[in-house]
Amino acid sequence: MGIIDDVFKSVGDLASDKQFQDDVVTNAKKLAMVPEYSEYGKGAIPTEEELAKMSWPDLLQLRNSLTTRADQNAVAPYEHRAYAREFSGDPYSAAQNAIGSLGYSPAKGIIGGARSDPSFREIGQGLRGVWEGLTK
Repeated sequence: MGIIDDVFKSVGDLASDKQFQDDVVTNAKKLAMVPEYSEYGKGAIPTEEELAKMSWPDLLQLRNSLTTRADQNAVAPYEHRAYAREFSGDPYSAAQNAIGSLGYSPAKGIIGGARSDPSFREIGQGLRGVWEGLTK
C-alpha cells in the first residue's frame, strides 16, 4: 500500500467512527453558534457593565446565541457600541460610523426584519462607541 492508500484508509476509518462523527457534529454546532451549545444560550446575559467592555466579535457571538427579542434588545446597543469603538480609529471611519449610528436604527424601523427593535439607546451607544474609538 502506498501513502495515498494509507491516507484514504485513515480517513475512511475516521468517517465510520461513531465518536468522531459525534465530535464533528458537536463542534460544527459550536462553530455555527447554535444557541443550545453557546455559553450564553442558557439565558445568562452579562451585566450592562460587562457588555460595555466586551469586544465586538464576542457580542456578535452572544447575539447569535440569543433566542428572544427582549434579549436581543438588551444586547444590541452594546454590540453597536463595540462595533463603532473597534472601527472608528480615525476621523474618516468615525464620521462614517457616526452617520451609520444615527441612520441605522431609524432605517431598520422602516425596513423591518431586524433581530432587535430600533431604539434611541442603540443610537446613543453607537455614538458613544465612535467617541471611544477616536479617543483610545
